[in-house]
Parts: sequence; C-alpha cells; structure tokens
Amino acid sequence: MNRSVWAACALIAVGVALVVPAPSYSQENRTVVKQRSESGAAQRTRRRSTRQARTPAAPPGKVLPPPKVQPHNEFMTVLEFQNARRPPRVACSVEGFVVLAHRSSNGAINLVLVDAIDRVLNTKDAEAKVKVGSTFVVPSALTLLKDWRWDRRGILRFVMYAGAGKPETLVYDTPPKVRLTGWTTEGKPGMNPVTKLEFLNNDGVWQALP
Repeated sequence: MNRSVWAACALIAVGVALVVPAPSYSQENRTVVKQRSESGAAQRTRRRSTRQARTPAAPPGKVLPPPKVQPHNEFMTVLEFQNARRPPRVACSVEGFVVLAHRSSNGAINLVLVDAIDRVLNTKDAEAKVKVGSTFVVPSALTLLKDWRWDRRGILRFVMYAGAGKPETLVYDTPPKVRLTGWTTEGKPGMNPVTKLEFLNNDGVWQALP
C-alpha cells in the first residue's frame, strides 16, 4: 500500500514538472539587457570614431603634406564650411578672403577668412567681418619658407588688415581670393593646421604656394 502511494506521488510530481512552463524574462529584464547592449555598442562606436579622427603628427620643425580632400569637403564659401559643422581632424578646403591676419608669439599665423571684402571700407567694417569669419592657423614650420613668411612678399600679400585680434593696419585694399587646405579643429569651425594655400592669380587660375 505504502509503495503504491509513493509511486503515485512520484508520478504526480513528474507530471507537474512537465507542465510547468520555463521561466521567461520579464519586460524589465529585457529592458536592462537592451540598455546594456546599446551602451556597449555606443562605447565601441566612440572608440572607433576616436581612432578614425587621428591626424598624422608632423615631426618638430617639419610640415605635414596637404591632405587628400574628399569632394564633399571642398567648400566654395566660408558660410558653407561653417554650416557643414565637420568634426575635428577632417581634411577640408575652403575659399574666401583674408580680412585679418595676426602672428602669434610661437610663430604661427592666424588668418580670418570671410566670403567677401568688397564692402569693407574701414577698420569698423573689418571688425564686423571678423566676427562672422573663421580662423585658419598656418603652423610656424610653414612660415619659415620664403613664400610663407610674415612680410609683404610672403603671407601678407593675401591679407587685407593686420592686427592682434582686431584690424589695426591696412595691408592691401583688394587682396586676392585664396583657397586654404588643412585639418578642421574643435569648437568654432576653423582649420589648424593649414597645409596648403592657393590664390587666384591675374589670369584667374589657382596657384599654390611652394
């Protein structure tokens, strides 16, 4: 009798185990798993983008060669360049006019590029242009080259005004249009370093500084 009872109980226990469904994830558990997965993917993307953003470093006293610029990063105006909001360390080229130039204590030259200077008649007009322009930095290593030096035979032949942060000295009334190539910077759209400068010569042809 006891054996029969125990056998029956065992059969009932096995049957219950078979019909009870396996535990499943709750909605809360699924959300946690999804969040962890998305977090890991975001971290991998950030690491990947950081690696891709690195630019080659120039040895001390050396100049980086001009980068290869993709067509979608060739900007005909400063405004287009600013609106594009490219991330840091992207190779770009931008066309415009240098309304202001300033030589830093480390030898680098800051160029403020704008789209037009035809209505700049005085320093006040130039100051207004500087506020909406973008800054492009020529590294000190480049300024050691003859055509890039801080004089009227060098970089100043492409400049309208010179001054530390604001227009002070008129250099040329109508400097030629230039096209600057280099790497974008963080923050406000700009370029550092500039690795190539071209200008429109008297024949209307782009000519690069050696």
